Amino acid sequence: MAGLVDQSRKKLRRNSLMEFIQYGFHYVFPQVPGAIVNGIVTAHSHPAYTNLIVSQIPYVWPSPSGTVRGQSIEPLHKGVVKAIALDEVLYKLLASLDILRVGKVREINLALTELRNHIL
Repeated sequence: MAGLVDQSRKKLRRNSLMEFIQYGFHYVFPQVPGAIVNGIVTAHSHPAYTNLIVSQIPYVWPSPSGTVRGQSIEPLHKGVVKAIALDEVLYKLLASLDILRVGKVREINLALTELRNHIL
């Protein structure tokens, strides 16, 4: 698994994972924001980031149950919208990963700090 798991001890290499997230995630999971759709807020439009980052148009995961109109970002997995309804921490972490996919340097640094706090 790309050196992210120590097979002999069956443990996640957290430092390696964080290094991948910081330097490789946006290459492996690139994203160009799409059309304006209804959806669920993500990236820097997530409530945890709205007081830190000001944006004119929110980013959203397209969803028929979404209440916000914004620029679409494809989620990392089709089950993301259902999963985040059950877990607020997961929601924040996935939104942080989306910042790495579409954000600017300052936004990315905020997201990396948040991800480090949970991973390391």
